[in-house]
Amino acid sequence: MFGCTCCDSRQDGFTWERSSVPDAVVVLAADDGPPLAITKAAFIHRRATMKDGSTYCGQMHGEQRHGQGMQKWSDGTMYMGEFRGDEFCGFGTVTRSGVLKYEGQWVHNKKDGDGKENLEDGSEYVGQYKNGFVNGAGCMQYVDGGMYQGEFQAGQIEGHGTRTYKDGKKYQGQWLQNSIHGKGIFSWPDGRAYEGHYKEGLKHGQGTFTWPDGRWFKGVWVRGKMHGPGQAYNLKEHISGVWKNDERVE
Repeated sequence: MFGCTCCDSRQDGFTWERSSVPDAVVVLAADDGPPLAITKAAFIHRRATMKDGSTYCGQMHGEQRHGQGMQKWSDGTMYMGEFRGDEFCGFGTVTRSGVLKYEGQWVHNKKDGDGKENLEDGSEYVGQYKNGFVNGAGCMQYVDGGMYQGEFQAGQIEGHGTRTYKDGKKYQGQWLQNSIHGKGIFSWPDGRAYEGHYKEGLKHGQGTFTWPDGRWFKGVWVRGKMHGPGQAYNLKEHISGVWKNDERVE
């Protein structure tokens, strides 16, 4: 066992074990988590009770958590990884009751950099974080089998990306605040397709809709409906006119 008496108690589920190789590594183990190999350095190893009631066991520099360590809360949440200047900083994992919730990079106690997270609704995210939020390029795998791959901004789907749905539908294009917004292409498994502009998830602006039998409409859309000047082909003739709420009126 590691010689520091503050770290050899098992009352919180932590143990220290010395490596068989002198001055090499120390292995930190938890009853409900994987072991963590820690390089020995000029830092003391201590157990400390934090202000929030959590327990820390690991490397410290002075009175600050610094180096490799493990922090555990009464609700079963545990952080294992790197600390710097008394903060989560570097690579670390968060588990809750032994189930992995997040693994990746941290800066100033916040997820920042590349990481992987298992969300409460069963979805899984792999990609970039900034200041605690999904931000940048990433992939969200939904519990129903759908998937989004593309850009995120401050915790929301925003920018350019591709969303595939469990029933075979697919959208590729621009997003704003988790909604289809801007220019893109939406396709259905039966062969229908729309290419054009969207607003808040609805076809809005100039766009072209095609049917698998060869029919098409090209023109103005408002709140998801053909509404304004346009052109169409009905398999018999080409038509120019004005539409209102999906019906030709002129």
